[in-house]
Amino acid sequence: MNSAMQVLFTIKDFQEMYYKNCEFYFDHAKDPVHDFNAQTAKLAFGLLSGHYSRQIPSDEYFPFQPSSIVRPQMFRSLIGHGHPEFGTKQQQDAAEFLEYFLEQVHKHCLNDPTPDASLDPSTCFQFQLEERLYCPETTQVRYLTRDDIMFRMNIPLDTAKNMHEVLHYNKTKANMEKQGLRTNELPVVRPIVPLTQAIARWAEPEIVEDFRINRERPKATIRKTQRFLTFPDYFLIQLKKYTYNDDWTPRKIDVSMDVPDEIDLSSLRATGLLPGETPMPDDHEKATLLTREQINENLLEQLVSMGFSIEGCKKALVNTGNNSIEAAMNWVFEHQLDPDFDTPYHVSNRSSTPTVSY
Repeated sequence: MNSAMQVLFTIKDFQEMYYKNCEFYFDHAKDPVHDFNAQTAKLAFGLLSGHYSRQIPSDEYFPFQPSSIVRPQMFRSLIGHGHPEFGTKQQQDAAEFLEYFLEQVHKHCLNDPTPDASLDPSTCFQFQLEERLYCPETTQVRYLTRDDIMFRMNIPLDTAKNMHEVLHYNKTKANMEKQGLRTNELPVVRPIVPLTQAIARWAEPEIVEDFRINRERPKATIRKTQRFLTFPDYFLIQLKKYTYNDDWTPRKIDVSMDVPDEIDLSSLRATGLLPGETPMPDDHEKATLLTREQINENLLEQLVSMGFSIEGCKKALVNTGNNSIEAAMNWVFEHQLDPDFDTPYHVSNRSSTPTVSY
């Protein structure tokens, strides 16, 4: 929570909403202890006013100088209330907390008193992705769009620019372990993966098996590519650092990312239906659309065969695009200890469900 909130309040949209209007929220809070906007404004004041970053002078009677810190205990208690994970003191996933917090920001901007509803700072991260589905058998295409607030990517370790050094380090470490030698003093060599390579891997076509174009045609193998239909004011990037071993046990990747100062994503801008492209037929049945709410039965069977609960596997597929066994496995490893992992999955009618566009 600490790092997430510090990052958010470096953004002008959050400063405008909660710091510059903090007096408004303090005056309008009927129950400040349980008022989301008041507690968030209180945190903003603590971080941005400067009152809590001044050095405390010492004297001969009190030589100890306590650190100037902000401890938002009431905010932490409120934001985690009723949540199975954020209500505990366990280590939290930063990406999950950011998503949850931004949902709360949006909800309270809509429902609570605010000096200006257009100030909703959560919108600065919103963007749309376009998914292009291409069937080689029919040469037909389908375009889907979906909303998101986070650019999620796997880390392609095979693109590390120091691969030779990494392989040499791994070999040396393995030999030392075989000889019973301690490896504590062996300098660690981490893979260095350029962020541009992760983006390039994300942009590559994905193979989707068992896709049904419509009820009259058999299932087919198609290619899916993703592009940006719109861009946000600020990009939240989530690098997925979990993978799995040959025996399907989870493993966190120890890797360094090479992040450039500037990234040009203009080549990844969506185009929509191009001249000469033929749209796939639509029989107006929701069951024939590839949406986040469908369950790929083939992938579901593979996941369940690994020993995970069917409900947890359904959630893994829905939350990772429903087309990648590796992405679903990563999700399972990250969430299998969640209290609601095994609870029954229900199809929702979220506005973020992809819609067809031609």
